[in-house]
Amino acid sequence: MIICFDLDGTLVDTHNWNVNAQLKSFKKNGIKVTRKRIYNMWGLTLTDQIKQTSPKTKKERISQIREDFENLRKESLKGIKPYKNTKKNFKTIIKKVYPMPSK
Repeated sequence: MIICFDLDGTLVDTHNWNVNAQLKSFKKNGIKVTRKRIYNMWGLTLTDQIKQTSPKTKKERISQIREDFENLRKESLKGIKPYKNTKKNFKTIIKKVYPMPSK
């Protein structure tokens, strides 16, 4: 039996981790953007967010911003937090899926 889970936004809260990396990568590359603006663009690809925020940005610059974003996320993995009760829920699932044999 195989059990698969989608972690991002399901078992762990990556929202702030992503938004913080976006803010830093935009700022590093001279693009002014607010947290609220990023929230309003949530669901768009990073490339589309860059194009909406700074329409004249060239492809090479977009690639640099994307690279900076990925590097910032890698550097800040501690920003990923499990949702409340994630561990408890996993223990419940394990007990139901893999019950201990009765003696």
